[in-house]
Amino acid sequence: MTVNRKCVFDFCICIIMLSMTLVLTSALPLKDSCVVVGPEIPDFHVQGEAVIIKFPFLEDAIHYRKLQLDNSSTFHINHTNQRNHRSLKSCCDRVVQNGRGILLLPSHPSDSGIYTYVLSGDTYCLIGNISITIYESEEANITVMPYTAHTGENTRVICPHLKYFKRAENPKWYKDFQSTALTVGEGQYTIERGIILTIRNISVKDEGFYTCRLKVILNNIQYNVSRTWRVSVLEVSSPSPVISENPKVFTSSSYLFPYITFPVDGSFIKSHCGSRLEIQCKVFIGNQSAEFTDVTWMIGGTSVENSYLGKRVFQKEKRISANHIEVQLVILKLQKEDNGAELKCISQNQAKKQEVVTEIKLEDSESVWLVVAVAFSYFILVVFIFLYHLCQKPQKQQVYILAQQKSTI
Repeated sequence: MTVNRKCVFDFCICIIMLSMTLVLTSALPLKDSCVVVGPEIPDFHVQGEAVIIKFPFLEDAIHYRKLQLDNSSTFHINHTNQRNHRSLKSCCDRVVQNGRGILLLPSHPSDSGIYTYVLSGDTYCLIGNISITIYESEEANITVMPYTAHTGENTRVICPHLKYFKRAENPKWYKDFQSTALTVGEGQYTIERGIILTIRNISVKDEGFYTCRLKVILNNIQYNVSRTWRVSVLEVSSPSPVISENPKVFTSSSYLFPYITFPVDGSFIKSHCGSRLEIQCKVFIGNQSAEFTDVTWMIGGTSVENSYLGKRVFQKEKRISANHIEVQLVILKLQKEDNGAELKCISQNQAKKQEVVTEIKLEDSESVWLVVAVAFSYFILVVFIFLYHLCQKPQKQQVYILAQQKSTI
């Protein structure tokens, strides 16, 4: 009889441990893989200068997702070039990781390559990269940011990323790598805000490389900094010069933007059946005009108004703020058939078109299994308590009988 009660008790322990295992494995979600950000805009420099590598799309993702960065957050950067793969911590003193950025003091052609970062915390993981090219010298066959202007326009060329430096002087401007700076202040060239070169009534003869050069101070040491663009000019059929009412600002953003920063292409939007879904398509337009950039949603390859969702879905008006365009897609009530639906955001202007696709993933099936697992565990717990008391009852009765026998003797 004792052996049987022990077996029952051991069986109860096994059952309760199994049930608790089911609860834990069902309730803990699988750790998501890192969300891909960017890629960042490629950058080009010349050796011997101070270079600060930043990740603007990462910073934008942190701001958009309202991530709380604390002591649990980690940020790692690896550098890969044609020869090796290394961590910045093992690199030379010349290459320094500074917060969520990198300082090259000074730059060297060996610094060229892909810089991959991973920002992770308890509830998030972001990964991205940037391509950096360091040339040995300035020459006509180097790769720089291209830009196309039209004859007759007033084009403004900006010297970018200066906010990261303490300037010892305002930049000087050079054309086609000549040693003599452009004469500004009168005639065709003027300077705005100390960092913008305006080319009035641009023509085909103004094509070429435009470089801003200046001296900056980092860690009480003076370095040179320069940035170069290649300007191409197209003739227009108009018989007279056309002066743009909104002069173009020639920056890297003029070539690579608009750029969709959210959602990420190939990502999933998780929600539950019966809930309301609101998702923003967020587009970074740099210094371009938002007026000429279109942002729209498509569902399953068709327009929102003609999609299978019918009256359950609509697209809000375009909202413009801080060099961004946001267009929100609203699905009033998700249904089972929406699981796996493809949502496509499209941004387009005269220079570039980009599309990103995200997919709806309904989590109701997982939730049902979770509820079943929890309910089953509670049922097993009740059975265990019942069996435990059942096992204990004969033991108490036996002790009472022995006491009676002893008193009788």
